[in-house]
Amino acid sequence: MTKTVLITGGAGYIGSTVAHILVTSGFKVVIIDSLDKGSIQNTPTSAHFYDGRISQKAIYTRIKREIGKIDVTIHCASYISVPESEVDPIKYITNNVSEFIELLENLSIIDCKRLIFSSSASIYGNQRGALKETSTIAPQSTYSETKWLCEQIGGLAAEQEPLRIINLRYFNPIGTHPDGHCGPGDLHSGSLLNELTKAILSHTPFQITGTDYDTRDGSGIRDYVDVTDLAMAHAKACSLFDTVIDERATLGGPHRTRAINLGSGEGVTVKELIAAAEKALGRKIRTKKAPRRPGDVAGSYADASLAKVLLQWQASTPLETSILRHIDWWQRHWHQQPEPTPISLLSSRPDSVLPSHRP
Repeated sequence: MTKTVLITGGAGYIGSTVAHILVTSGFKVVIIDSLDKGSIQNTPTSAHFYDGRISQKAIYTRIKREIGKIDVTIHCASYISVPESEVDPIKYITNNVSEFIELLENLSIIDCKRLIFSSSASIYGNQRGALKETSTIAPQSTYSETKWLCEQIGGLAAEQEPLRIINLRYFNPIGTHPDGHCGPGDLHSGSLLNELTKAILSHTPFQITGTDYDTRDGSGIRDYVDVTDLAMAHAKACSLFDTVIDERATLGGPHRTRAINLGSGEGVTVKELIAAAEKALGRKIRTKKAPRRPGDVAGSYADASLAKVLLQWQASTPLETSILRHIDWWQRHWHQQPEPTPISLLSSRPDSVLPSHRP
């Protein structure tokens, strides 16, 4: 029987990619999004779309009446900018935490007892090396604090309610949907690949901030996971939800909640990311060294072995492919053109992965 999945924030970067992958995988998709960050143009045409905030009970009443029971809810409706969260913490606490609590209360209206929460590896803080789900939790920003708070609140709710939760802890999502349906929405988010993309498209040198870390080449290290691979993990979690939560044989008894890291499982240094971009583009990228930024650390990456066991999932998109799609997306949206245009810097390469575009 076809499962019906509700995605909150389903018009945003990750939520819309998840929506497209779920539709392709045979799920019936319902979306709630206020469109203050996302775009309805990103969503699948077959999805049932409800414009509003996740705190509005009337939306769930409509969904119950018009769609029926929801089998799984995927919660992606969060603000995600770390710098903004430090400037306006109340905005992040209100949107990410208070509205999450409203969501938990509203799930009973649509008879939903399964929740997949979009969490973040940022809750591990400034640790180094391969991080497991049991690694120390040490949030370093208001944004990461809100993610950890929601995991804790969800756990408390699941102790008393017939609710089960899978917390998917994302590392660093990059890339776009391979068909060009949707992609990242904020080029100025401060992420490393966005900064590299801006340097490439503006023909300015890319600053390597920190070249004296205790890593294999002196630059910081991160774990990058393609957003399509990330979306596939959500499809797996929807299909295997009850098995993941009730796993007993190898992981120590029944669980009401479960945390799972989603990453490539490999660390990539800044210099290695630049080298991968140069290989993908077929040309050199100008760089210059710069001092470390306040708060920067050597970095970490995922131990993604639990995802492989429980979700039968592992990241598979090559880093060069993710970079090409990412740069292609931003060149097409650099000036917010009404119609996407071809990418000259990619089109000359026979091994390029060029997205096709929905009319």
